[in-house]
Amino acid sequence: MKIQQRVMIFGALYVFFAACSNKPQWTPEERLNIEHFLNCEKADNVAARLANSGMGFSAMSSDEVAELLQLKKKALTEAQAVRDDVLAKAHPDLPQHFRLEYQRSLELQIRNLEVGDVSAEIEGSNLHDKWVDWINSHNEEIRIPK
Repeated sequence: MKIQQRVMIFGALYVFFAACSNKPQWTPEERLNIEHFLNCEKADNVAARLANSGMGFSAMSSDEVAELLQLKKKALTEAQAVRDDVLAKAHPDLPQHFRLEYQRSLELQIRNLEVGDVSAEIEGSNLHDKWVDWINSHNEEIRIPK
């Protein structure tokens, strides 16, 4: 078999297996957009460390509360910027859980920080717990490019 024929066969096999692969192919624009998902997670993790660093929310200084609010707002802005089609590429159920549990929990936590709505904080905390349960149980299935 000639080298050119082998190259064509291997090229065709590569295209076939790439198309059959469970790993989605990400465009540069989609890779850029999924960064919003990762950035909101980073900001929220920093906020969680800040909130858990002292003796509780009530013992935080006004500067710490302001920093916490800023981090939660950054997380929310990043969450709103990621597109649903990009989330769905990572996992088909990710957009629904991300929007209804994670993003909504951020909105409610921000409401509490801004106006002292404890019921919003409780609801937000419950939604966040649901999000954490879902993301942890589906972590192996979620495909985000590196």
